[in-house]
Amino acid sequence: MKKALGSVTLAVLGLILMTCLAQAQDKKECTDHERAHDWQHKCAKDSKDHAAEYQVGALVSTNFFSTGTVSQRTDGGLLGGSGVKTNNLGHNVSVISTPKGQYLIDPPSSAMGSILFGGTVDAHKSWFMDTLHEGDKVLFAAHCDEPNDCVIWVPKPYKVGTEIKTVGKFEPAVAKTNTNALCGTGRLSADVEAQVCTPQAASVPEPTPAPEAAPSPTEQAKQAQAYADCLKLAVDNPKIVCKQ
Repeated sequence: MKKALGSVTLAVLGLILMTCLAQAQDKKECTDHERAHDWQHKCAKDSKDHAAEYQVGALVSTNFFSTGTVSQRTDGGLLGGSGVKTNNLGHNVSVISTPKGQYLIDPPSSAMGSILFGGTVDAHKSWFMDTLHEGDKVLFAAHCDEPNDCVIWVPKPYKVGTEIKTVGKFEPAVAKTNTNALCGTGRLSADVEAQVCTPQAASVPEPTPAPEAAPSPTEQAKQAQAYADCLKLAVDNPKIVCKQ
């Protein structure tokens, strides 16, 4: 029994050592542009302080993200019999709103848990974001690549000057579209190009008629005299209708 446990311990230590060596060999020197978009952590230099890049967001919601289920056979032990136990795997995802869009931020994960238990557990850990309420403000820095997968640094509220490194997804408020990519290239049909490339003419509101100017005193006197003359004629002819 002791020999078996010793073999397992050596195997685990060997796996950890191999992982660390692979990560160290995979690092490289990067340009500033590559380091700014180093969401896969390929660069050798990684600043531990991203305070100059912090942005402010507000918590919209905390949602549970299911990563699947895992089934394991159970042994009945001395009583005999066996069965299958199924566990639902998943973790919370914090939805943070900013003027540029929303960030979906995963909690940090345990590298040791991933190594020891593989896919039988969800290796994400609980953190302070799980206790926030809707509308609470959050500071964080994010480096995102073209598909909007991000590496995110969140300052620890309980230890000033340190950060929690995790990953997430960015959903821009104004997403890039492909409707203009082929405009003017001659590769689109005339009908499609007219729909997506020709600016739509803005509707012009109908002009509002100007209000009529009030008649001058001279005009008012003429109208009054004409009305009086009409009334005199109407005395002898009932069919005459006078309008003032």
